[in-house]
Amino acid sequence: MRATWKALVVGMIVGLLSGLPSSASTLEAPLVSHGQSEAVIVAAQNEFDRFVAAELQRYFDVFTGATFEIVTPEEARRRPSRLVWLLVGGPRANELVREAAVNELVDFENLKTDGFIL
Repeated sequence: MRATWKALVVGMIVGLLSGLPSSASTLEAPLVSHGQSEAVIVAAQNEFDRFVAAELQRYFDVFTGATFEIVTPEEARRRPSRLVWLLVGGPRANELVREAAVNELVDFENLKTDGFIL
């Protein structure tokens, strides 16, 4: 059974990545529209982050029926600005996560070892 996701509230990171003012706290952004992915999974080239990205891709494919491409931060910057970026990795590995942290759109200070931020 496929779930239909018309929209998903994507947290503060999307504010930076879609060019919104950093004061934006949430944004409603579709991940899938008419069976087509409206997002890319952005991961650094290290083995662990690529594994996590592949797992996310697999789950999103099952849940939505759409394929989410895995790209590097450099490739994501060259994609259409309408695409949502699903960021994988921490600020040391993924430059887009680092930018979000510098712009105070995400805070890793109290994140536990195996924690994650949505």
